[in-house]
Amino acid sequence: MPAARAPDTVPDHLLADSAWQAALHLLTADPFAHDRRVWAHVDLDQGLIDFDAILAESWSSGERRLLGAAASLFGAERPTGLVDLTELAGGVDDSNWRLLLGALALRRAGMCDSAWP
Repeated sequence: MPAARAPDTVPDHLLADSAWQAALHLLTADPFAHDRRVWAHVDLDQGLIDFDAILAESWSSGERRLLGAAASLFGAERPTGLVDLTELAGGVDDSNWRLLLGALALRRAGMCDSAWP
């Protein structure tokens, strides 16, 4: 059974992928780092994140928005994983907004060879 918290180490081949970097940036931060509802559905050995199962769990609206953003940045093909950017921008608090911007920067860096972050 997967760990009940964020892993101490992540395989290098996953860390080299900006989709994984962005998703893990969100999933390893508060409020998700120690949440079994997330980590029961992440298998780093197989390189899988089951966002369908994660999003099927009970979440606050702000948590659900962040998880939807993680699913979208990861490239999950699921309509509920799609995020309305206006709703997202107005629906998370300042600390989660900064967390989201970091995840977006990581994903962009891998897609565009951006020097930022």
